[in-house]
Amino acid sequence: MARALKVEESQIVLLLDAHGIDSRTTENQRLDISCRHNRLQSQINGLVQTAATFVGADWDSGLDACKHGDSGSDEDGTFITVSPGNAEHTILPLPSYIGFPWCGALELNGLVEEELQLRQGQANDALNEI
Repeated sequence: MARALKVEESQIVLLLDAHGIDSRTTENQRLDISCRHNRLQSQINGLVQTAATFVGADWDSGLDACKHGDSGSDEDGTFITVSPGNAEHTILPLPSYIGFPWCGALELNGLVEEELQLRQGQANDALNEI
């Protein structure tokens, strides 16, 4: 769960940095963003694979496709990257994205509680940095 939240943080940072690219951006900066995209996509692939192994391969079959950010895509499948190279828009297998009713149906209530505690810890850390 903590790994998933770290990946989510990486998505946010990458999204902000990728939006900052303009005509003045150097080739090295563009390559850095590209490498970070690839690294993030690898982390997401591992996370999704782990989640599917943990709760079964068909655990997301009844879920509605979610949108994370402004993807502009109507693809089906909750954990599909909305378009190549946009790892920062991939929906992660977290209880808050899956939905609490589905987590209950999958008997993942312990994960819901764990995510809540980790998010509270993130909020406390952010407040301490202010």
